[in-house]
Amino acid sequence: MRLRRMTSRGGSGGSGGSGGGPGEDTVAPVNMTPLIDVVLCMIVFFLIVGRLAETQRSPMELPESISGRADMPQDSFVINIDPGGRDGDPDAGPIVMVDDEIVGYAAVTSLLRARLSREPNVVVQIRAPRDAPFGLVEPALDACAEAGVRDVRLATRRPDDEGGAR
Repeated sequence: MRLRRMTSRGGSGGSGGSGGGPGEDTVAPVNMTPLIDVVLCMIVFFLIVGRLAETQRSPMELPESISGRADMPQDSFVINIDPGGRDGDPDAGPIVMVDDEIVGYAAVTSLLRARLSREPNVVVQIRAPRDAPFGLVEPALDACAEAGVRDVRLATRRPDDEGGAR
């Protein structure tokens, strides 16, 4: 693509502004490839970040707490417990999810051990709804203890938050 710019140098090209006569100057072509590459990289980045945020924060009403810290490492191991049961069947048991995959309580210990072998100081965050009985959270705590995790945190929200995890 070539861009042409009209100049006011005068001249009697007689071509009426087209055809590259003496009254026209040429401008160097603009290379759009780097701009397109940067935009595509940004799109991919935001898709990945959005997916990670969605994975770690499945929608649930967390218990409230007025004490505690709000910091959570970026590379934490998040266990989501949904007491609703599979396919709406309450007798099917709770849904236990790690990295947006349904794994069950039995697989949590092996996943934690694998993560601990790569990252010995991993922080585990357990997320469960506020109305979930402790019996649903206890197997996840047991799995953490069995795997040897040293830092386990229960996700809560401040009373003035709109459901954000802490």
